[in-house]
Amino acid sequence: PVLDTILDHAMKLIAADDAHIFLYDGERLVFGTAMWSDAHQQQLFAEPRPDNLTYTVARTGKRLVIPDVNTHPLFQNWQWDGAIIGLPLRIGDQVLGVMTIAFNSPHAFDENEIRVLELLADQASVTIQNARLFEETRRRLDELAIVSDVVLGGATGRPFDEIVARATDTLGKLWPNAHMGFLFVDDQILRIHPSYRGIPPEEFEDLTLPLYQGITGWAVKERQPVRIGDVTSDPRYIAGTQDTHSEMVAPLVVGEHAIGVINVESPQPDAFSEDDLRLLTTLAGQLATLFDKMRLDAALAEHAA
Repeated sequence: PVLDTILDHAMKLIAADDAHIFLYDGERLVFGTAMWSDAHQQQLFAEPRPDNLTYTVARTGKRLVIPDVNTHPLFQNWQWDGAIIGLPLRIGDQVLGVMTIAFNSPHAFDENEIRVLELLADQASVTIQNARLFEETRRRLDELAIVSDVVLGGATGRPFDEIVARATDTLGKLWPNAHMGFLFVDDQILRIHPSYRGIPPEEFEDLTLPLYQGITGWAVKERQPVRIGDVTSDPRYIAGTQDTHSEMVAPLVVGEHAIGVINVESPQPDAFSEDDLRLLTTLAGQLATLFDKMRLDAALAEHAA
């Protein structure tokens, strides 16, 4: 809503024909909001070209003013006779996005117009930064809630299978489009836990993986977490779910052995960050400790009996 308001003011102050705001992650531009035909638009008319004005502004962090696109090399072979200005949305040296304001005919941008648009761009930058900080804080709280739920589940004596299922469901809220779950070592195989998301229940009975093969097997053998942006380029990958592009695995380590792994697969390339892997590794450590405690408790109860 704030970005829409900023575009409203931009269009009214300089009587432009259309305006866009794109978000930038350092590599790609993502549609934020737009306005044309006197109405807000919720979807993109056309994807920005890699060599166009918007990407140029995002990569350089500098404004670009083109009073007549027919005279500029960025718009060669472009069927349009308008004018456009691109302004970086920055916090310090970091470019968070780009705002573009365009006219359908040539337009000489004066200093007053440029100054007003730069002020609006500064407001948009603050808005985007605040939204990202809020989202990051909310995510950290979700992560703490997951770990806390696992610890409290063990303290209250819930069955281990129930704790695993609850952890899988909670992780599913962080990565709703991913296939994920737990695999546990069973002799010389990795057996998938019934709570695994993305696999039909009728396939569980015969679905196992060789213990030390694949990315999950590597994590068991090396007792190390791993994050892969493109599984098709990794020789360790064993094809499972057809739409998997990226994967991260964290082993559940007890003493000198891994008793299982948490596996998360996404249809998007580079879907997971180092922070995601850190959370997964923390949760795996908590569950491994809990599993070992429950095993010792069971052994003690058997000895007492």
